[in-house]
Amino acid sequence: KKSALGAGIKAGSPNYVSQFMDFEETGFPSTGAIEGEHRLLRVAQEWRIKLAWGKMTAHREDIEKTVRAIHSYLYNAEQEFFQAKDYFKIRGEDNVLRYIPSGTVLVRVDGRDSLFEVLARIAGAAVAGCRVMVGLPRGLDNAVTAFLDSEDGRHFLAEIPVVRHSDQDLVETLSEFDRIRYAAPDRVPASIFEAAAKTGFYISRNPVLMEGRIEMLHYFQEQTVSSSYHRYGNLGERALEN
Repeated sequence: KKSALGAGIKAGSPNYVSQFMDFEETGFPSTGAIEGEHRLLRVAQEWRIKLAWGKMTAHREDIEKTVRAIHSYLYNAEQEFFQAKDYFKIRGEDNVLRYIPSGTVLVRVDGRDSLFEVLARIAGAAVAGCRVMVGLPRGLDNAVTAFLDSEDGRHFLAEIPVVRHSDQDLVETLSEFDRIRYAAPDRVPASIFEAAAKTGFYISRNPVLMEGRIEMLHYFQEQTVSSSYHRYGNLGERALEN
C-alpha cells in the first residue's frame, strides 16, 4: 500500500540508499550483450552508423550519449528491472522484489534541457514499458524541438505523443500522469511543486544519466511480495529441495 512513497523505492531494498546520493558520470557506462529486440535498439544502431559516416554532426555529442544510454537502459532492464529477485533468501520466507512500470510518464522539457537530456528520458521511460508523453512549453522553439520535429526525431518518437502546454495547464492536468520527469531540480517551477505537494505527487528531477542501473529507477515502482512458507518450523516441500 503506502510502504513505498515518493520515488517508489521500498525501504530496505537494494536501491534504497540511492535516494540519498548524488551521482556524477565521468565516462560512458559499461554494458554487456543485449539478448532481446527493441525498437530503440534499432534506432541506436542506425544512429551509430550515421555518426560513423559523419552525419548528425550538429548534435554529435548528444546523439553519442543517447546511443550509449539506450544500450545501458536495455541491458539493465534485462539484467535487473525485468526480473524478480529474492535478495535476502531468508529460510522459511520468500521476499521477492519486482519492478512495476510507473504508468503514464510525462517527460517535461525545459528550454535549458540538452538534446541528450530529452532523448534519454524518453528512451528510459519507453524501455521501462511506461506510457510516455513529451511535454513542451508553449512557444518553445529551439534546437531540441527542431530535432524532435525532424525525420530522425519522428523516427525516434514513433507513436509517442508530443504535447504543448503551459505550467498552469500542467497544474490543472497533473492527475492525468503517474509521474513527471524533469531533467534537473532547478527546472521545476514553484507552481508545479505546490500542486504536487497537495496530493503527495512525486516529481522525478534528478540529473539525467546514461547509466541505466540508476536512471531506470525513475520509471519503476518497486513491489515486494512476501510469502512465509514454513509452518511451525516445518519447511514442507522446500526441505526436500536440498
